[in-house]
Amino acid sequence: MALSSYAELQASVADWLSLSNATTQIVDFIALAEADMNTTIRARQNTAYATVTFASTGLASLPEGYRSARTLRLSGSPGYDLESVSLDRMSELLAGAGAGGNPEAFAVDGDSFRCFPTPSADTDTICHYYRTIPALADDNTSNWVLAGYPQVYLFGALAHGFGWHDDTENERKYRTKFEDAMKRLNAEGREAYGDSATMLMEATTP
Repeated sequence: MALSSYAELQASVADWLSLSNATTQIVDFIALAEADMNTTIRARQNTAYATVTFASTGLASLPEGYRSARTLRLSGSPGYDLESVSLDRMSELLAGAGAGGNPEAFAVDGDSFRCFPTPSADTDTICHYYRTIPALADDNTSNWVLAGYPQVYLFGALAHGFGWHDDTENERKYRTKFEDAMKRLNAEGREAYGDSATMLMEATTP
């Protein structure tokens, strides 16, 4: 069975699970698989650049669909990458801070970035980040994962479907397939970037 669209994916999952009248559940299985993907997949196809502006409060809004940062670089000259630190470390830095200046470090604080030092005026940085995978829907019938890696969607949805069936053996089987497929996808990302493609910080936006 083809897997080139959201409708075809739903039909395939229904066929594999022998479910003919469970559309709502199948939609849920796919959504749950997407949620798993968003916590695990870090691939070149799912990166974006955005201008992030730190206000004089030291805060900046996370970019749309933010999942984790690869780099946060000060705009202009001299441009340089800010160091990623924990929120606890950021609190220590700010507690001992003197005069403000161009940001040198950042941390994720809720739905915002927080920087050190605190700038005296709005300061732009360029964020290269991993973003949320565009969710499949009736009005968004495909995305880069389904187009290039349909097995990821299928195995993920089946893992959740067999779990709903209380079929532990098949749930475990397809969960393993799902996780292996995501690992292979991440390995492509590491190869493409020539590095470990490791996330710096994580935050989830609505």
